[in-house]
Amino acid sequence: LDAYYFDLLPKKDVDAQAAELGITAEQFIELWWNSIACNEMDQQYSPESIIASIGSYGTDTYSAELYADTEYYIFAFTLNEWALCSSVPQTETITTGSVQPSDNEITIIVTDITPRGATIRYRTTNNDPYVSGWATKEEWNTYGATDRERIKNIIATFDFGTEYLHGDVSYTEKMGFTPDTEHVVFAMGYRGGVATTQLFTAEFKTVSDAPSSETLTLREMGYFDITA
Repeated sequence: LDAYYFDLLPKKDVDAQAAELGITAEQFIELWWNSIACNEMDQQYSPESIIASIGSYGTDTYSAELYADTEYYIFAFTLNEWALCSSVPQTETITTGSVQPSDNEITIIVTDITPRGATIRYRTTNNDPYVSGWATKEEWNTYGATDRERIKNIIATFDFGTEYLHGDVSYTEKMGFTPDTEHVVFAMGYRGGVATTQLFTAEFKTVSDAPSSETLTLREMGYFDITA
């Protein structure tokens, strides 16, 4: 059996780019994949390794985390020995459902604050997915005057993808913060590109990394020579 590849892409994006190029959605999908495969080979990956990594044979299954309320093309096509598309992509259109709200309550605790770091703990009331991040207070003030505006701008600014947090999490940020600066840490329930809870925040200020004003006094010390 020939190897084949299958995947999903947002229908709106495919249709827009295909229309811009004056080609069909199927032709765009072929062009999209061949560009990826050629780039992989430019990075010294062999066609055999590409096929081994993404190719399927016979009946197979695919699991993906998608955005809510979004149309997608599901597509599949065979691969030749160069890992390029060798058949007209077969497509189906699906529409994902809505994401349900979550009653997760997230508490943010910031400790061990240094000039450029801190330990951040997230405590949750259930295991529903959520995302988190931080910004300086100055940046935070540009996200909007209400939580509705902030959530919209956070989603547009931060590339959360489908990497969600679940349950209690603790981590130490060692070098990311700015000394002597107010910061805001945030978290919110999130899935499929949609916020599922209110916005939870905690504010803190990093300490200064300026030299201490204390004066050190050196005392003359004796020299000891230890001879075995």
